Amino acid sequence: MRLDQLKFLVAVANMGSFTAAGEALHIAQPSISHSIAALERELGVTLLTRSRSGVVATEIGEEIIRHAVIMLDESRRIKDIASSATSDGKTTIIIAPALSASILPDLLDRLGPTAKNIEVLDATTDRAEHLLARGEADLALVPFVNISDVNSAFRFTPLFVAQSMAVVHDSGEFSLQKAISFEEIQKHPISIFNSEFISFEPIMNRIRKYGEPNVLLKTRLPQPRLTKAIAENHDCIAISFDVTILKYTLTGIEGMVPLYIEDPVQLTFGLLEKNGRVLSSTLKSVKKQLIAISGITQQELSSFHDALLAG
Repeated sequence: MRLDQLKFLVAVANMGSFTAAGEALHIAQPSISHSIAALERELGVTLLTRSRSGVVATEIGEEIIRHAVIMLDESRRIKDIASSATSDGKTTIIIAPALSASILPDLLDRLGPTAKNIEVLDATTDRAEHLLARGEADLALVPFVNISDVNSAFRFTPLFVAQSMAVVHDSGEFSLQKAISFEEIQKHPISIFNSEFISFEPIMNRIRKYGEPNVLLKTRLPQPRLTKAIAENHDCIAISFDVTILKYTLTGIEGMVPLYIEDPVQLTFGLLEKNGRVLSSTLKSVKKQLIAISGITQQELSSFHDALLAG
């Protein structure tokens, strides 16, 4: 009995077809059929039968397939352990664009000499899932609008929550307000991050309830000085999130006034990793530090909102 035979067996049972399994595995269909037939002869039982609806597992076949899935998962774990022990120690992590300017410097400082073994990628949530699935990244700090949307192939550890806010210039008509509605936002030009971000459509849909948004500018990564210039010169309302605006205030840029948005969109930031991923010592250290830094970020957000509400 070989692992490839078990792999073929599980694939055929899941897809209900020798042909479909062959296409998915990029293996000729006859090779899969012969391999499973050899396994049946070795075990002395019939594992699969053909029916009008396709190929289905027999009763004993279903029981063996359950154990085969476990064996295949364990074999992958063994390979991951061996890979982490023989690799050059390089770890690839992903940090969402909204956090890269704030969290990354602190992370690298905390890791010290270990940081030289860290490759950091700037990617959105969808891109992070793709890279993690392909094994091209090890860990991601990214947001979700709904945690229920997390693919079952991944494990997500929530760390903190951010909310959408608006930024106006201190000479604008809304500068003395504490909050603004999406209905008011719809009547003005807006600056917003572009459509690759998962929060783009939820925010645009809230605005569209009152008419088509007048988008003056889309940016991949909102820049404080750019946001200020747009708001000042075009009476534009910039849409961002408190976790990003928080860093604006720490940079000392004047002339920008953050406003709460009624019925805001919320993002849950957290750590995303592929199920079954074996953590190297470097990756464990990175994960620990990201959790610690996120805790500080949550405290900073609380202080930021306390100051806004008291001001």
